[in-house]
Amino acid sequence: GLKAIDDHSFFSVNASTGEIRTTADLSTNTGTYHITVTVSDKWSTKEIPVTISVGLSPAENLKFYENSTSNTVINAKTVNFTDTNVSVFASVKGSTNTNPVTYSLKAGEPTNVIDINPNSGAVTIKGAGTVTIVATKKGASGQADATAELSFTVKPVAQNFIYTTDSTL
Repeated sequence: GLKAIDDHSFFSVNASTGEIRTTADLSTNTGTYHITVTVSDKWSTKEIPVTISVGLSPAENLKFYENSTSNTVINAKTVNFTDTNVSVFASVKGSTNTNPVTYSLKAGEPTNVIDINPNSGAVTIKGAGTVTIVATKKGASGQADATAELSFTVKPVAQNFIYTTDSTL
Protein backbone atom coordinates (compact mmCIF):
# COMPACT_ATOMS: atom_id res chain seq x y z
CA GLY A 1 0.00 0.00 0.00
CA LEU A 2 0.87 3.66 0.16
CA LYS A 3 1.33 5.75 3.27
CA ALA A 4 -0.87 8.86 3.09
CA ILE A 5 1.98 11.40 3.02
CA ASP A 6 3.94 13.41 0.45
CA ASP A 7 2.76 12.83 -3.14
CA HIS A 8 0.73 9.68 -2.48
CA SER A 9 -2.39 11.09 -4.16
CA PHE A 10 -0.70 10.88 -7.59
CA PHE A 11 0.01 7.14 -7.36
CA SER A 12 -1.44 3.75 -6.49
CA VAL A 13 0.21 0.43 -5.67
CA ASN A 14 -1.15 -2.94 -6.74
CA ALA A 15 -1.21 -4.89 -3.48
CA SER A 16 -0.64 -8.24 -5.25
CA THR A 17 2.17 -7.30 -7.65
CA GLY A 18 3.69 -4.19 -6.07
CA GLU A 19 3.37 -2.32 -9.37
CA ILE A 20 3.29 1.47 -8.91
CA ARG A 21 0.95 3.36 -11.27
CA THR A 22 0.02 6.99 -11.71
CA THR A 23 -3.50 8.06 -10.83
CA ALA A 24 -3.08 11.51 -12.41
CA ASP A 25 -1.93 12.87 -15.77
CA LEU A 26 1.69 13.77 -15.10
CA SER A 27 2.48 14.62 -18.75
CA THR A 28 2.72 18.32 -17.94
CA ASN A 29 3.85 17.93 -14.31
CA THR A 30 7.49 17.00 -14.71
CA GLY A 31 9.58 16.82 -11.59
CA THR A 32 10.33 14.60 -8.63
CA TYR A 33 7.68 12.86 -6.54
CA HIS A 34 8.09 11.19 -3.16
CA ILE A 35 5.95 8.36 -1.87
CA THR A 36 6.24 5.84 0.92
CA VAL A 37 5.30 2.28 0.03
CA THR A 38 4.23 -0.02 2.86
CA VAL A 39 5.13 -3.69 2.53
CA SER A 40 3.61 -6.25 4.89
CA ASP A 41 3.76 -9.92 5.57
CA LYS A 42 2.26 -11.86 8.49
CA TRP A 43 5.13 -10.85 10.82
CA SER A 44 5.82 -7.16 10.10
CA THR A 45 5.24 -4.03 8.03
CA LYS A 46 8.05 -2.00 6.47
CA GLU A 47 7.94 1.51 5.05
CA ILE A 48 10.05 2.07 1.94
CA PRO A 49 10.64 5.62 0.71
CA VAL A 50 10.49 5.84 -3.10
CA THR A 51 11.51 8.76 -5.33
CA ILE A 52 9.94 8.94 -8.79
CA SER A 53 11.33 11.31 -11.43
CA VAL A 54 8.98 12.30 -14.24
CA GLY A 55 10.38 14.00 -17.34
CA LEU A 56 9.42 14.70 -20.91
CA SER A 57 10.35 12.32 -23.66
CA PRO A 58 12.70 13.85 -26.26
CA ALA A 59 11.35 16.12 -28.96
CA GLU A 60 10.76 14.86 -32.47
CA ASN A 61 13.35 15.67 -35.13
CA LEU A 62 11.74 18.66 -36.86
CA LYS A 63 13.54 19.70 -40.07
CA PHE A 64 13.17 22.21 -42.89
CA TYR A 65 12.82 20.76 -46.41
CA GLU A 66 13.15 22.33 -49.87
CA ASN A 67 9.36 22.05 -50.20
CA SER A 68 6.44 19.94 -48.98
CA THR A 69 7.17 17.06 -51.40
CA SER A 70 10.94 17.04 -51.00
CA ASN A 71 13.10 14.75 -48.87
CA THR A 72 16.05 17.15 -49.11
CA VAL A 73 16.79 18.76 -45.74
CA ILE A 74 17.93 22.40 -45.83
CA ASN A 75 19.26 24.79 -43.20
CA ALA A 76 19.43 27.86 -45.45
CA LYS A 77 17.31 29.30 -48.25
CA THR A 78 18.06 32.22 -50.55
CA VAL A 79 15.52 34.02 -52.72
CA ASN A 80 15.52 37.15 -54.88
CA PHE A 81 13.74 40.33 -53.80
CA THR A 82 11.47 40.02 -56.86
CA ASP A 83 10.47 36.36 -56.23
CA THR A 84 6.80 35.59 -55.62
CA ASN A 85 4.95 32.60 -54.14
CA VAL A 86 7.78 32.00 -51.67
CA SER A 87 7.26 29.70 -48.70
CA VAL A 88 9.14 27.50 -46.26
CA PHE A 89 8.23 24.01 -45.10
CA ALA A 90 9.20 22.07 -41.98
CA SER A 91 8.03 18.62 -40.93
CA VAL A 92 8.77 15.50 -38.94
CA LYS A 93 8.66 12.79 -41.60
CA GLY A 94 6.68 9.74 -40.45
CA SER A 95 5.35 11.39 -37.28
CA THR A 96 2.08 10.25 -35.74
CA ASN A 97 1.89 13.52 -33.77
CA THR A 98 -0.80 15.55 -35.55
CA ASN A 99 0.05 18.89 -33.92
CA PRO A 100 0.67 21.52 -36.62
CA VAL A 101 3.99 23.18 -37.36
CA THR A 102 3.99 26.95 -36.80
CA TYR A 103 6.46 29.49 -38.15
CA SER A 104 7.86 32.74 -36.78
CA LEU A 105 10.88 34.99 -36.94
CA LYS A 106 13.44 34.27 -34.26
CA ALA A 107 13.21 36.75 -31.39
CA GLY A 108 15.26 39.87 -32.06
CA GLU A 109 15.40 39.42 -35.85
CA PRO A 110 14.78 42.48 -38.07
CA THR A 111 11.16 42.85 -39.15
CA ASN A 112 11.86 44.73 -42.39
CA VAL A 113 13.06 41.70 -44.43
CA ILE A 114 10.03 39.35 -44.49
CA ASP A 115 6.69 38.56 -42.93
CA ILE A 116 5.86 34.90 -42.44
CA ASN A 117 2.44 33.33 -42.16
CA PRO A 118 2.53 31.40 -38.85
CA ASN A 119 0.34 28.56 -40.16
CA SER A 120 1.30 28.09 -43.82
CA GLY A 121 4.93 29.23 -43.92
CA ALA A 122 4.10 31.63 -46.79
CA VAL A 123 6.66 34.43 -46.98
CA THR A 124 5.98 38.06 -47.91
CA ILE A 125 9.20 39.75 -48.98
CA LYS A 126 9.64 43.28 -47.62
CA GLY A 127 13.35 44.00 -48.14
CA ALA A 128 16.81 42.54 -48.62
CA GLY A 129 18.68 40.87 -45.76
CA THR A 130 19.01 37.67 -43.77
CA VAL A 131 16.77 36.49 -40.93
CA THR A 132 16.28 33.28 -38.99
CA ILE A 133 12.92 31.53 -39.29
CA VAL A 134 11.89 29.22 -36.45
CA ALA A 135 9.53 26.28 -36.95
CA THR A 136 7.86 24.84 -33.83
CA LYS A 137 5.80 21.71 -33.35
CA LYS A 138 4.13 21.09 -29.99
CA GLY A 139 5.09 17.73 -28.56
CA ALA A 140 2.54 14.99 -28.00
CA SER A 141 1.41 14.38 -24.43
CA GLY A 142 4.51 13.96 -22.27
CA GLN A 143 6.86 14.99 -25.08
CA ALA A 144 9.05 18.06 -25.46
CA ASP A 145 8.23 20.59 -28.19
CA ALA A 146 10.32 20.35 -31.37
CA THR A 147 12.00 23.35 -33.02
CA ALA A 148 14.12 23.93 -36.12
CA GLU A 149 15.81 27.03 -37.50
CA LEU A 150 16.35 28.17 -41.09
CA SER A 151 18.63 30.97 -42.28
CA PHE A 152 16.56 32.87 -44.87
CA THR A 153 18.23 35.39 -47.20
CA VAL A 154 16.57 37.84 -49.56
CA LYS A 155 18.99 39.10 -52.24
CA PRO A 156 18.56 42.71 -53.35
CA VAL A 157 17.46 43.63 -56.86
CA ALA A 158 20.41 44.00 -59.23
CA GLN A 159 20.73 47.61 -60.35
CA ASN A 160 21.93 48.25 -63.89
CA PHE A 161 23.55 51.63 -64.41
CA ILE A 162 24.23 53.19 -67.78
CA TYR A 163 27.33 55.32 -67.91
CA THR A 164 27.67 57.76 -70.71
CA THR A 165 29.44 60.96 -71.50
CA ASP A 166 26.62 62.00 -73.81
CA SER A 167 25.08 65.08 -72.23
CA THR A 168 21.93 64.87 -74.36
CA LEU A 169 20.50 61.90 -72.46
